[in-house]
Amino acid sequence: MITRSHVLTGNYEALYHEVKALRAACGDAHMKAILATGELATLGNVARASLDELLLDYEDFLRQRGLPQWDKDDPQARAVRAVGKVNPTDQSDRTDRTDAYTRYRRFIEEGDAETAANTLICLIHQANYLLDRQIAALEKEFIHEGGYSERLAAARLEARRRKQTDQTERSPTGCQIGTRVGRSRCASLISRTR
Repeated sequence: MITRSHVLTGNYEALYHEVKALRAACGDAHMKAILATGELATLGNVARASLDELLLDYEDFLRQRGLPQWDKDDPQARAVRAVGKVNPTDQSDRTDRTDAYTRYRRFIEEGDAETAANTLICLIHQANYLLDRQIAALEKEFIHEGGYSERLAAARLEARRRKQTDQTERSPTGCQIGTRVGRSRCASLISRTR
């Protein structure tokens, strides 16, 4: 069992090191990981935990075959990261049909097992970085704008306020018709103006 609080609190580095230590303790035996996604609370946490598990799988693959894992500053790792910088796709442009995989195909399909696994490790690190930024932005938005339920309640109250304002008609005397306050005074003013 892993410490679930690592995922629930967003401490993915501690989760990574804990699972890595469990894998090392397994030696050559295969370790099976089952994600109980119901406890992970958000889809962001599910995605992050899944990516971390996949990352460990590729690191395990390299370790079991005695292949080196690239350091983040390795020239080959830099070359993989440079692909996304040189050929960025605009994800906000739905007409951009660039197939991002074709840019990485040479590393994954045309290279050896070491290159393919290390390339995927680089891409997982990039995905984790972007996912962490998205989660942080969503947390910031939640703090400033509230959650869905809060925004829904605020919209409901605003709609009620507008409805009451629209339903309240003003008479020529300035009395509000349909209000309880001053109804008799307004009634006498209205009857005098007729």
